[in-house]
Amino acid sequence: MTACELKAFHNRTVSITFEDGEVATAHLSCRNEDCDEVMVDVFGTSHPDRYPQIHTCTYVVYAAEIASVVEIVPLSAEPSRYSLHLVEEPAVEQERPDQPLAA
Repeated sequence: MTACELKAFHNRTVSITFEDGEVATAHLSCRNEDCDEVMVDVFGTSHPDRYPQIHTCTYVVYAAEIASVVEIVPLSAEPSRYSLHLVEEPAVEQERPDQPLAA
């Protein structure tokens, strides 16, 4: 991809396909005005060995390494009306010798 094309994705969450076939989900920001180097905060990737500290570091990649970029947008601008928040782990029932667990 050209650096000019990458500028449109500055400061956005994207799906990046690299020339070597890797697919990564990341937050992309241009490192310099030319945008020939971009900084990525990787959330997930098909090649985790490329990012040994995936959740703690920002990585620099070159525009020439990137085959395509697609912005990831939420399905709705409104937050979901229904959500599930697990506050504590559910209690695990243990089998008692005098009482079998219900099926």
